[in-house]
Amino acid sequence: MTSSFKTPVTHQRATHDAPGTLTCTSPTQSRAPDHRDRSCIHRPSVLCHQPRQTHLLDAETAPWAYGERRHSGHEKVVLMLNDGPPDAWSDGDAYEAYVGRWSRLVARDFLAWLAPGDGLRWLDVGAGTGALSAAAAAAVNPREVVGVDTSRRYVDDARRRVADPRVRFEQGDACALPYDGLFDAVVSGLMLNFVPDARSAVDSMTRAATPGGLVAAYVWDYAGRMEFMRAFWDAAAVVDASARDLDEGRRFPLCDPDRLAELWRAAGLQSVETTALEVATRFRDVDDFWAPFLGGQGPAPAYLMSLPKPQRAAVRDAVRSSLPIAGDGSISMIARAWAVKGHTPPSAAWRPGPG
Repeated sequence: MTSSFKTPVTHQRATHDAPGTLTCTSPTQSRAPDHRDRSCIHRPSVLCHQPRQTHLLDAETAPWAYGERRHSGHEKVVLMLNDGPPDAWSDGDAYEAYVGRWSRLVARDFLAWLAPGDGLRWLDVGAGTGALSAAAAAAVNPREVVGVDTSRRYVDDARRRVADPRVRFEQGDACALPYDGLFDAVVSGLMLNFVPDARSAVDSMTRAATPGGLVAAYVWDYAGRMEFMRAFWDAAAVVDASARDLDEGRRFPLCDPDRLAELWRAAGLQSVETTALEVATRFRDVDDFWAPFLGGQGPAPAYLMSLPKPQRAAVRDAVRSSLPIAGDGSISMIARAWAVKGHTPPSAAWRPGPG
């Protein structure tokens, strides 16, 4: 796959060499952004790159593009207009506070469900901050773990977080992995629904696996029991009707066990199975629940930070009124993910065809 975009899709300050790479795009035409239109999407770090049209904006003429961050009027940002909502992926610490800490719990249960042998070579596609790679290193005694992500910031963050010498992180495209039959297990956590062409990503993952190798993934159950996200979007829709179209439960129909199994079988994988993985998400109080949404990482936080402050406060009040707050102020919820696994055919001559 070729592309005119070789840099990761991230949010960073402008420099003299590059005006920044916060990107959104229109698939049809170039148009000036409207601050009332939250259709700008900050694509995740596992994006399958495609050519885009861009707009170069600065903080003075387009302050809405910068959320609550403080920038000088001389800093600039590239925006590519798209049909989706804001999905920002560039700040590892903010991601960890929002969803990374729960992803680590799911990764542990995911690996237990896979029940792999020792000494395998693992590939983690869309590794992000390294949650699944670190869990594999701790739980399954791998020979090697390679985590791939297109975001240089996330690759650097993962390298900082995971010190195990068996684990390394590289920059790469989920839909054009530079491996052919090298890994015994190819896995992905919380990535597939954000890739524009999920079939292409699964085919690429499958090609990276050895004959008879394991290919597996998990995604959040956005429409069901990913409860803290559901609480947010249900409340946001009461305040802002347009939030319904940004709701991950509506945007990502792939996050369903039947759809995942169908995708795995379409890629030629065998012995396909799915399961639900549920972990407890406990928050100390309302502030502990709410603060990660202010970090701007992911669809819900990025949407929230695109709102004017009064509307943001209204969403907070609506969310608070819906939460199951215990007598001690804590909030206990469930985060459910759907997982899928299958194996490549044992014949070395077999390879997946184009999606």
